[in-house]
Amino acid sequence: MNTDLNLEKMKLELISTLDRRGNEAARQQQAGFDMLPKQLLSLVEEGQLVAQQRTILQTLLFEEMEQREEAIKDAHKTTLDWMFERNETQFMNWLETGNGIYWVKGKVYDPRSTPLINLFQIWKDTPLIN
Repeated sequence: MNTDLNLEKMKLELISTLDRRGNEAARQQQAGFDMLPKQLLSLVEEGQLVAQQRTILQTLLFEEMEQREEAIKDAHKTTLDWMFERNETQFMNWLETGNGIYWVKGKVYDPRSTPLINLFQIWKDTPLIN
């Protein structure tokens, strides 16, 4: 008889423990569901940002783009050294943060294509930047 009481007590304790765990799992699942709208909104906003960036990039494309790139002369290997000096420009900070657009400007006939093509090559070849 004592064994029957012990078994009944163990059974009730087990049921109680399972109920508590089940309730905790349900609470955790509900918390996950509660976060879902916020996460979905974040994904939508990120998608909109990517779409805007893609639209901007599309406006920069033109048919002769590759031909013009191929016509650019090779620069001297130290041409862009000044861009990588932290005291001279904010270029390295921009590369590290990856935020915004780094605007390269100059006079009307100043060559900007040669440095930019070489900069692109450096970008492709440098692990830190990738």
